[in-house]
Amino acid sequence: MTISVISEALGFKFPDKLNKRFGETKLSTEALAYRPVSYLLNRDAYDFHTLSSPHGGAGALSASIIQTDKAALFRLGPDYDTALMDMVVKDLNEDTGLDFGRTDIARFGEIELLVFPALDDKERKLLDVSWVN
Repeated sequence: MTISVISEALGFKFPDKLNKRFGETKLSTEALAYRPVSYLLNRDAYDFHTLSSPHGGAGALSASIIQTDKAALFRLGPDYDTALMDMVVKDLNEDTGLDFGRTDIARFGEIELLVFPALDDKERKLLDVSWVN
């Protein structure tokens, strides 16, 4: 099944831009695992060494569909293609603002589903927290 077919069956709204780019991506049902929902602190929080929300000012609820053989993403035949790895890391870093060469390496081979409870659909803050002396 393609991502667009799955999204339609589940009643998800899939923006045209994303559908054109990823809608025909197919998932193999044989080599998948699922990461249950967890809360990720915002990217600008203190702990820089753990998986965090891709948004600097808002935490996220995150779950993933994971390809179990992530190494296969970079194999052409029996060997790894380091030029392909470098290109993919560079392009993903530029497209997402994440760091797939270091902190976000665990996200490779995953379709991550994110919900930002403190943001609206236009990424505006729904909460304003300030300290009072």
